[in-house]
Amino acid sequence: MAAETSRRRLPSLGVAGRLVVAVVAAAALGMLVAGLVALWVQERVVERRVDASLVQEVEELRAAAAGRQDGDLVYSDVTELLSDVLRQNVPDSGEGNMVLVDGEIALLPGGQRTLRLEELPELQRRVAGLAAADDPVIGSLVADVDGTPTDLRYVAVPVSVPGDARTGVLVTAVDVDAARAQVRSGAAAYLLASLAALAIVALVGSAVAGRLLRPLQLLSDTARRLTEEDLSQRIPVRGHDEVSALTRTVNGMLERLERAFVGQRQLLDDVGHELRTPLTVVRGHVELMDPEDPADVRETQELALDELDRMHRLVDDLVLLAQSQRPDFLRWGVVDVDQVVERTLDRVRALGDRRWRLDATSGVSVPGDSQRLVQALMQLTSNAVRHTGPDDEVALGAAVEGDVVRLWVRDTGPGVAEADKERIFARAQQGQALAPRPAARDGETEAAAHEGSGLGLAIVTAIAEAHGGRVTLSSTAGAGAVFAVELPLPRTAEPAADADDVDDTDGAGEGDAPAAAGPATATPPYGLPVTSPGPSSRDAVTGPVPTPSGRERR
Repeated sequence: MAAETSRRRLPSLGVAGRLVVAVVAAAALGMLVAGLVALWVQERVVERRVDASLVQEVEELRAAAAGRQDGDLVYSDVTELLSDVLRQNVPDSGEGNMVLVDGEIALLPGGQRTLRLEELPELQRRVAGLAAADDPVIGSLVADVDGTPTDLRYVAVPVSVPGDARTGVLVTAVDVDAARAQVRSGAAAYLLASLAALAIVALVGSAVAGRLLRPLQLLSDTARRLTEEDLSQRIPVRGHDEVSALTRTVNGMLERLERAFVGQRQLLDDVGHELRTPLTVVRGHVELMDPEDPADVRETQELALDELDRMHRLVDDLVLLAQSQRPDFLRWGVVDVDQVVERTLDRVRALGDRRWRLDATSGVSVPGDSQRLVQALMQLTSNAVRHTGPDDEVALGAAVEGDVVRLWVRDTGPGVAEADKERIFARAQQGQALAPRPAARDGETEAAAHEGSGLGLAIVTAIAEAHGGRVTLSSTAGAGAVFAVELPLPRTAEPAADADDVDDTDGAGEGDAPAAAGPATATPPYGLPVTSPGPSSRDAVTGPVPTPSGRERR
């Protein structure tokens, strides 16, 4: 329990701290292993050097003995020979010599000596029995030198001369610890240098880790600043490494969250704004209804059903707008633009008694969702019907203009007021026509006579933007309006497909429920072969109000 409490009290290191500790620990381990290996190798080199010096002592002794025996001077006493050898070989620092004859110390070198072999009885016992040996013997010994255990390396060389029955032993010993002292002093210097290097590694690692993890700190700061009212914060992206990839991913997540929150707020605002009026109307008429008056009851019932139908359309439109933010909003495929226009024209004839017309065709196919495009044109046509009369002309068309294909709905109604041209694209907004809209006549459909929800253009905009396009408006006072959906052409566009190959799913009008969206693909199917637009593209819209040049439908 106490250990757990102690661990809780210890300050926890952050990611940068743990990274620096890991780097320093790895560097320290590497330096330690390298230092130990280097120390071991150097000590082995010292030992080999000591052995080489001992072997050299043996060779020098043999050469000296051979030279004196072959020269004028002939030794008859082994002690005399070894005495001359001792005088000729002065021991270096950390070395010592002595001569044993018949197991007893007979000679010692003169002068200043750092290693006194006569004070090492263990060494004497080891070499005393080597007088009968034929070859030199090299060995190791840990002896007490001046009260300190010392690692010695020695060589014992048996020596004899003719005429002397005694056998002498020349002993040379080297203090290996003294030879290793230089290596160990180098190891101490290496240790100090390693500590300094580790300190530098820690400082540099801390700076680098802080720089690399700076985006994570920015991410944390941004997350703390995010609120439901402000989701616009983004993290600056620097570089092209894994951290920058994470930053881009988080920014994408923040963008999706912002769109989701904005969509949620818009949905709540739209529901509150749009459903309040029909509910108030129904409630007021029900409260004022005379239950004893069959005519009043029937009139109130019809009004209530009419308002309920309106609420049903509102809910459908709101659901559609909410779905437009989802990745599966579109079912991508190859869309024949002309088929979309012509099939929409076939369907909208029932919306009202107008002079229906096909202005132009494009002759191309584009990636998209034919059902959603028909739905967008149905919305635009329904708006045109609501703001025109039986004598007005409503025309549809499509044409390639530069790198886009335009699908438009043109009418000869009163047009859109200049002040409303931007406002009408917002949700729950309707424009003020330049002239009163004609009332519905007998046989005219509810879609033509009923006021819109104010969400139609928002739906069209959502569909266009989901295709990577936009919605444009051209209107001249008293000369009607042209609403167009502009879709980007792929780098190559394929010719229009046969009618049997195009999705025959009907597009939904203002009062239709939103169609269920199919599985989404990651990207539109680009890479289609190039063909030129058909001859009818000469009739494409080039001005605010296109000149009717197509065939007329009644």
